Amino acid sequence: MNNAIAFLIFGVFAITTFVDAQLPNNMYYLVNHTISQNNVRIRYSEIKLNVTDNRFDHFIETVRHNNEMVERTISEYTSDITVLGFLNKTIQNCVIKYAIIPDVTKTKLAINTCANKANIAFFGELPRNQIAYMKNYNMNIYYGTQTCFANNKYNSQKLTDCINARIDENNLLIDTALKTVDRQFQSALELYDLISRDASECVYAVELDLGRTIKNNQDTIRLCRLGLLN
Repeated sequence: MNNAIAFLIFGVFAITTFVDAQLPNNMYYLVNHTISQNNVRIRYSEIKLNVTDNRFDHFIETVRHNNEMVERTISEYTSDITVLGFLNKTIQNCVIKYAIIPDVTKTKLAINTCANKANIAFFGELPRNQIAYMKNYNMNIYYGTQTCFANNKYNSQKLTDCINARIDENNLLIDTALKTVDRQFQSALELYDLISRDASECVYAVELDLGRTIKNNQDTIRLCRLGLLN
């Protein structure tokens, strides 16, 4: 197993022969602690991104789930009208004449349109690219330490200064990337609030129109039953 593969698996110095035998104890602890802490910060940011992405995806699925609800509503109303027409021969012609069955395909298309408008890339590639960069910056601390040791192993002060410089420069890059991800995260949440509100209002309008259509038709069919229409 080479150094790079070992690092990727364990997230800290896994090749302990080099570190334990040659790097001063204080530097060994500092480098490993820094890399480990960075791994935690990067992983937290990555998990937060994935969880929020799943939240967005789940919302879209929830919007599309309304298709099943409207399909069931129309199916039940169709069944009621059909039964009414068959059981009551005296108003059969009136029911056939005035019954309005909402268009299932058209209604589901309207729901899907609501979902499609909301189904956008809230994050895009930038945050995930930044996370990949952060992992590389953290790995650079490891490789930078190796270079520092190779060039300054007989001068402890220069070795310390060199390692601290590698840590500082890569930590700065990681901090900057984390701030970028946080800004993108906040922007995505704000966009989600707007998009989810619009999608919810869109679905509500479709279902309200469906409800009104059925209610108005029920009132008309009631006139058939009362003998006020023929």
